[in-house]
Amino acid sequence: MVNTPFCSIVIPALNEEESIEQCLMSLTDQSYPRDSYEIIVVDNGSEDDTVTIARRYADKVLEKVGVNVGAVRNHGAFQARGEILICTDSDCLFDKSWIENGVNLLKKNPGHVFGGGLKSGDNPTWVEKYWLLNDHGENTRQQKDLMGSCIFIWKSDFLDTGAFREDVSSGEDTELSQSLESTGLTISIRKELSVVHMGNAKTVGAFSRRQVWHAENYIRNIRKSVRDPVFYLALSFLVLLSALVISVIAYPSVSLGLTALLLTMPAILSAKRMLRAKPSIAVGLKSLMPVYVLDCLYLGSRSLGVVKGLIDYGRFPETRQA
Repeated sequence: MVNTPFCSIVIPALNEEESIEQCLMSLTDQSYPRDSYEIIVVDNGSEDDTVTIARRYADKVLEKVGVNVGAVRNHGAFQARGEILICTDSDCLFDKSWIENGVNLLKKNPGHVFGGGLKSGDNPTWVEKYWLLNDHGENTRQQKDLMGSCIFIWKSDFLDTGAFREDVSSGEDTELSQSLESTGLTISIRKELSVVHMGNAKTVGAFSRRQVWHAENYIRNIRKSVRDPVFYLALSFLVLLSALVISVIAYPSVSLGLTALLLTMPAILSAKRMLRAKPSIAVGLKSLMPVYVLDCLYLGSRSLGVVKGLIDYGRFPETRQA
């Protein structure tokens, strides 16, 4: 290849022994020249064989323990040698031309930052299939912000923006997107950069726990939350659910109307997601019920996360954000 800028791939890891070897093997088998990129794994305090496995493939294995994922990513980025930073996760797999595609996009489009979506691997569970609605990674209309699983950015732009926020337990990638856009950079999500995410929630329980975790930061960072439509959906769902419980006991006559409202909210979310998905996936009555069930679980779990965030906000004042 002509004009191959040196790249640094930064990967946070915490107890990822089941997936990190596949991830790193996928990264070492790229069309981009191997001497033109480095792989940096930053361990967050793994207690399994993550570090041992990482040392077989990575150029650098660093340690950053007891901090949020934004700080883990930053630790690797600050020690990176590359002109281009590539962020991903230790449970992802990549097309052979993934690095080459991302580098070419950056070279041809000044003032841009590129990301990719998530696509299902082989034999996805029903939870993966009907949540992603993106079997082949071709649908990027559902995503507007960068995800930590796939970011291609010039290191100078990353540093000028102030890097990832380190005081949030999740959503650091969304925060980065907003910071980049505020400086005039353009975020572009491209299908050719989509990755297979081995860490997709595969069961109802895993899906629910993940949504609770994401929603915990709503209360800690209320200024950001008031700009997020999902926050209002989760809050409204929580209020309606609470009102329904009270009405069943004290005001049975209004419980039917409240139930209808409660069931309508995830239906609206389902319709929005399916309209954004590719027609081949969205069309078909058999898709409606699993999509709707997941959206009910999504709003319920996000509401639970709001409650957990409120409890933590009262118990741990040091986590509050200005």
